[in-house]
Amino acid sequence: MPKLQIEENWQQPKDFDWGKSWRAVRIWKELRADGEFLYAFIVKKYSETDLGELKDEELWIGRNVEYRGKRKFDVDPKSATFSKRIDEKPQVVTEEVYNDSTGKYEDQTYTVNAKKIYVYNHKASNVELVRHYQSLCGSLPGGTATQLIMLYGSRPVTIDNPNDFWKHTVKEFKEIEQKSDSIFDREKAKGQVK
Repeated sequence: MPKLQIEENWQQPKDFDWGKSWRAVRIWKELRADGEFLYAFIVKKYSETDLGELKDEELWIGRNVEYRGKRKFDVDPKSATFSKRIDEKPQVVTEEVYNDSTGKYEDQTYTVNAKKIYVYNHKASNVELVRHYQSLCGSLPGGTATQLIMLYGSRPVTIDNPNDFWKHTVKEFKEIEQKSDSIFDREKAKGQVK
């Protein structure tokens, strides 16, 4: 399958093929002020019982990390922005580190003096994109399956029925949940809580 470039700033891994040799461990559908977004934590699938781990920046699709300079007061009296809040530029530091697995020294870079900002770029309203995310769902080693999580505010809710996850928007789910009784009341009615 050819690379699907949904958003300009999303860099998919070199051999990414939407569900054939990749699996999502968790897929989030999140309601944010600027819309509803999908993003996933993915791993390489080598076989039905073997999933690999990747470098940190390749583990996510739909969510990028940007480093922005911290804000500080300009204390230079000769500056045009003296006593105003300005952005500090992030610094990238490169360090030579010994890799035990390869037996070689490798350069490793770090960003310092910066804030980590998450940028979401996969709109949940894109039907083609939703189909691609559905292809990432499946069984994982240990008898588990892809977790489907809806997130609004700071409250993640795991959805057991995949049809409910893909059928409803987060806003619809939030309204349905607010209208229903609390979980405690439902369990009490079933006789499971005393």
